[in-house]
Amino acid sequence: MDQWRVTNVGMQSTLGFGTVCMTYFGVNYYFSNSIHSYAAGDPPAFPVWVWQTIIVTLVLVAIAGWNDQRVDKKLKKAK
Repeated sequence: MDQWRVTNVGMQSTLGFGTVCMTYFGVNYYFSNSIHSYAAGDPPAFPVWVWQTIIVTLVLVAIAGWNDQRVDKKLKKAK
């Protein structure tokens, strides 16, 4: 597969996973006083691994953007 397809699949997978995590924690714990509640009691602490995943994803997106700009500049110079 080419680079863009791999990047697209990776980003879609990450966004999909984040959506599932947001839905799970939101509906089960953080909206526990509302009509859409399935759990009772105090919400648990937000897991550290989710924050780490978000940070790593943002860093990878920033690096990919920087690399794309660098490659574009090289291609413009070559023309």
